[in-house]
Amino acid sequence: MSMADFTSHRSQAIHNEAAARAMLPAFHDWAVTATFYAALHYYECWLFSRPNKTAEFAALPQNPSPHSVRMNYIQKYMASGYKSYSFLYQRSRMVRYLAGIVPANPSCAAPALLLVDAAQAKHCLDNRLPEFKIAIRADLCDLLYSLKLSPTAFQAVLSQYPNVKAFESESSTREKIQSKLSPTVAGELITALIAAGKKL
Repeated sequence: MSMADFTSHRSQAIHNEAAARAMLPAFHDWAVTATFYAALHYYECWLFSRPNKTAEFAALPQNPSPHSVRMNYIQKYMASGYKSYSFLYQRSRMVRYLAGIVPANPSCAAPALLLVDAAQAKHCLDNRLPEFKIAIRADLCDLLYSLKLSPTAFQAVLSQYPNVKAFESESSTREKIQSKLSPTVAGELITALIAAGKKL
């Protein structure tokens, strides 16, 4: 599904998030869109960790839109992030395509500004996007990617820890790592952590 690598998607997510903040409040319609596309690229970072993503995509209906594929995938494999992602998608779709009842206001520079106000745009950026990032463990994905783990180990570690703080406290010794992970994954993680300079 995704052509770019983890680093490219992460850079684009951070850029889109910063762009959304810069557009508030004057261009809050575009801030909503940029916030959604930040979420999309954070999702692509998370997706990068899935070892079986090609087979999982093959099970979806023939030729759905890319947005439908993402929504289905998030709902199936990342249910805790679905509500926030769906919220951002719907709001961005509303302002991009004027997919809502636009009140008549000839003095308004752009009708999309009337569909979602600046406070709602700020809510998308300050609440919904962070909720989604927590659901996909964006901070932990960053750390695990930097360790250059195999996709299988990446996913196994990601499934055991809710965030970086928990990972750092619960992987402080070899014994703690070995108690949470299979011998193969624990061995790979221990080797990667030592290579990164961590003393275990």
